[in-house]
Amino acid sequence: MRAAVKYGRAIAHSASMYNRLCTLKDSFDFEVSVDETDAPTSALEHYFIANELTRAGVRFTSLAPRFIGSFEKGVDYIGDVAALDAELARHAAVTRHFGTYKISLHSGSDKFSVYPLLVKHWGSRLHIKTAGTSYLEALRTWP
Repeated sequence: MRAAVKYGRAIAHSASMYNRLCTLKDSFDFEVSVDETDAPTSALEHYFIANELTRAGVRFTSLAPRFIGSFEKGVDYIGDVAALDAELARHAAVTRHFGTYKISLHSGSDKFSVYPLLVKHWGSRLHIKTAGTSYLEALRTWP
């Protein structure tokens, strides 16, 4: 019930946007992002979101939940890496259940302690969004 209250309107809005895009384009990637919430997305909430979107006929390419810990731009992960690993395992089980989308990590720049965990749980079924901070810094230091 809490998941329905927390995400119901966002799911309905996402389905509405998806249906509108379907009238405009034959093919497109559709990412659903719930990573800007105040509280982390639990694996149960992840399941609820994916299930409701699927029931509504939304074909989404990736889903960006909000994971535990802190994913700040340009710095490594802040939090308990072992706890994150356990949480990612639960989220990966949800993704495998549906088998139709990638997991997306937003603010993925410089998350060196997290990258091996993402590959461990999702392999190549990942989308990592970076702000380009590392790229810009590399250009700044280029001779």
